[in-house]
Amino acid sequence: MEKQLPETQRIFGLDILRAIAILTVLFRHMFSDVPLKTSEIVVDSLYLNGVEIFFVLSGYLVGGILFRTITKKGPYFKTLFEFWRDR
Repeated sequence: MEKQLPETQRIFGLDILRAIAILTVLFRHMFSDVPLKTSEIVVDSLYLNGVEIFFVLSGYLVGGILFRTITKKGPYFKTLFEFWRDR
């Protein structure tokens, strides 16, 4: 009998980080052509931080899915191929 892995649950902290990333990217896009008194460096850094948060979250979430898939089905080429094909 195969060992059942627990279903993934949402992590509230990651949802907060996702919301922060969305807001910073939206802020940057909304005000990219509007002359602001704030420094462009501040606005650009907010945008980059939002994009970086998205990349880190994506890597964490996809890595977790990959880890669970390998744990469940084994570290075979077929398993990895199916995983990347499905993505």
